[in-house]
Amino acid sequence: MLSVVLLRPETPGNVGAVARVMKNFGFKDLVLVDPCDVTEEARKRAKHAKDVLGDAKVWKEMKWDGFDTTVSTSSETGGDYNVTRNALTPDVLRERAEEAEGSIGLVFGPESKGMRNDEIEKADFLCHIPASEDYPVFNLSHAVAIVLYELSRSEDRNSYELASKKEKEVLMEQLDAVIEKVDVENYRRRSLRQSLKNSFGRSMLAKKEANTLIGFFRKVKENIS
Repeated sequence: MLSVVLLRPETPGNVGAVARVMKNFGFKDLVLVDPCDVTEEARKRAKHAKDVLGDAKVWKEMKWDGFDTTVSTSSETGGDYNVTRNALTPDVLRERAEEAEGSIGLVFGPESKGMRNDEIEKADFLCHIPASEDYPVFNLSHAVAIVLYELSRSEDRNSYELASKKEKEVLMEQLDAVIEKVDVENYRRRSLRQSLKNSFGRSMLAKKEANTLIGFFRKVKENIS
């Protein structure tokens, strides 16, 4: 199941417009985190998606562990050395997710500032919509529409079970233990860990794959002196 998560949305009209595009593409689960007031303007913009808006969950703060997989979104990407902002495009996201099963949180930041780096780091991976360099920033509802359009093209997203949040945490614990044993400069460890986390996030690990990797890295840790 996929949930659209609006992190600190600022404009009631945008909240309503997001509900509308969600219904356009067959998605129903909307989560509002520390939102603006959902006013009559939001309900007007929702049009025939008032049910999506009315059923929206409201959280005081983001629950990153509330989903098996989280996807952050951003209008900005980093260069080769900014691993935090290495991003998937929406079409690649669809390819990774189209046969996946599990709860996925697609997180969009506030309109004026977007998501902070520390928030992006908490997600499993980042999605970026390529746009003109002259004006690369999308309206919130337009960005949601583009990503949901791509995801709605999937014919079957339920072929295998995604690794759970707990399994991915165990995998990262094993990786951390290996990284600590590898002869690498301390200042590079954080970047190395983030690169590996990004790689596993982009792969949309299946449960069996995660457990296989957990076992493998345990063996690596045991065999590194």
